[in-house]
Amino acid sequence: MTQLITRERSFPSLLPETFLKEMQDILGADFRLGQENSYPYNVLKTMDGGRYLGDEIQFALAGIPKENIAVKVINDHILIAVDSVEETDEVRQAYRHRGISRRSMRRKIPLSPDADAKSVTSRYKDGILTIKVPFKEPDITDVDIQVS
Repeated sequence: MTQLITRERSFPSLLPETFLKEMQDILGADFRLGQENSYPYNVLKTMDGGRYLGDEIQFALAGIPKENIAVKVINDHILIAVDSVEETDEVRQAYRHRGISRRSMRRKIPLSPDADAKSVTSRYKDGILTIKVPFKEPDITDVDIQVS
């Protein structure tokens, strides 16, 4: 019979807690040395021919209920918040391998200056959160300039 052996990988921080707190304040998101506190994501360009229309951000959030996800535009950033899913001890002990995360996350992504913040939309389907960030229509001015 094969026995599953697991090890906790807990490394003490070499940096003082005040430094970590200052970095969290500066970066505006969770900052943990040696850990990525985010779910995997992609940022795609939305194109029409050769014209750049906006961005599409995709987060892989498998197993997270829609009710635990919040998306907001604040100032020049998109804020994505995922609240962890609580499990009972009975459910937690039933796993032989755990690869799907249930952790909380706060992610702040800067918007392009061309983004139309009022037109940002999001959709959650099949474990993928898709956030569409369209760009503002460029101001095209057609003015005849008289040559003197």
